[in-house]
Amino acid sequence: GGLGQRELTLLNVPLPVMTSALQLTEDQQTRIRTIQDAMAQKRQEMMGAFAGGGGPRGGGFGGPPPGGGGGLDNPPPPQGEDGPTGGGLGGGGNPGDRQQRMQEMRTRMQQLQTEETRSAREIQQLLSEEQKTALAPAMREWNIVQQMGLPLEIAGQLKLTEEQKTILEKQFNTRNGRQGNRQNGAGATRE
Repeated sequence: GGLGQRELTLLNVPLPVMTSALQLTEDQQTRIRTIQDAMAQKRQEMMGAFAGGGGPRGGGFGGPPPGGGGGLDNPPPPQGEDGPTGGGLGGGGNPGDRQQRMQEMRTRMQQLQTEETRSAREIQQLLSEEQKTALAPAMREWNIVQQMGLPLEIAGQLKLTEEQKTILEKQFNTRNGRQGNRQNGAGATRE
């Protein structure tokens, strides 16, 4: 549990956890897995672009530095008269370039959040009315379990009472300086 964790949505709750709590059919599992995998791929590509690697093919930790090349077996490419060519969104440059890169990053993040909201709604539309009714309390419990730093897979085994859930939520909200923020399971992440 802790600081770097994303808010839980239907896109990042593990499929076995969701299946157990909502009694998903085989067809629902297949379709949800497809949606979750597609969004994970888009998120990974975007983070690669932010790191200067343009996606899974390079950059970031362990990949080539921006501008390509480097390392023992892969010397950097020759530099032009104006110096090295740039790569990705990182690097120095003038303040205008940095501002433009930051704006591009904000735009991409907004696009990703829009995609995530749409994809979470797609998953929700696959659920029966009975499953939709079970979703809100399940999301609440999953968020509590995540905040406790426990694996989501044990959520159903804890058998938390309403009173215990309320106490835990108040504790986490107080500790995190939040008042009554609750995820409905359908939407975007909070940053």
